[in-house]
Amino acid sequence: MNIEIILPDDSIFEFQPGLQTGYKEPLLRGTTAIHGRTSFAAIAMQKLSGVNYFIRLSAGKFLNRISAGGWKE
Repeated sequence: MNIEIILPDDSIFEFQPGLQTGYKEPLLRGTTAIHGRTSFAAIAMQKLSGVNYFIRLSAGKFLNRISAGGWKE
């Protein structure tokens, strides 16, 4: 996944591959996943692709406003 999230201070939210240790939100088995955390946000994204379909699940906790882009397939 190639997602870019711009934070209020114009810095870029950094993602790591996989899900963070202790992830307790809904889980789609067999997905490609990324996660990231800052002092004001924690985000996990999962994507499951098949023939002629994909499912994307995002879970996050936010304490401030952010903008997201790069959702084109």
